[in-house]
Amino acid sequence: MQSPSLLSRSWQYLLAFVLIASVTAIFFALRDVLDTTLIALLYLIPLGLITAFWGLGPGITSALITFLTFNYFFIPPYYTFAVHRPADVVILVIFFIVAIVISQLVGRAQAGLAAATAREREATQLYELSTALAGLRNDHIIT
Repeated sequence: MQSPSLLSRSWQYLLAFVLIASVTAIFFALRDVLDTTLIALLYLIPLGLITAFWGLGPGITSALITFLTFNYFFIPPYYTFAVHRPADVVILVIFFIVAIVISQLVGRAQAGLAAATAREREATQLYELSTALAGLRNDHIIT
């Protein structure tokens, strides 16, 4: 039997994949209307959300999956991973770099928030302990 954290982690990756697949389906339906650079920019929104909600691992994995689906469905020639125009190579490389950087930054922000929350919790506990000890000392002096 799997541990709950491993199972929930698997769900995070699965939900990230489903979100990227859904966004890809929407963009694919609009492929004739949208420019490839606009699609690349729009892909960054779900990537940031995935990293913000589910963490750095699903964010980086989603960036890689998005890079591959973007190349496969939206860069001519379609339905291959080959790229014929140098401008498309530049778009792909820049997209991948920006997606990874965004995932890293959001992941670091989350880690910083978690550390600050832990420090706040520790400071509150220390304050409560010192207040209780001070009250205990005052009670001892009065009686």
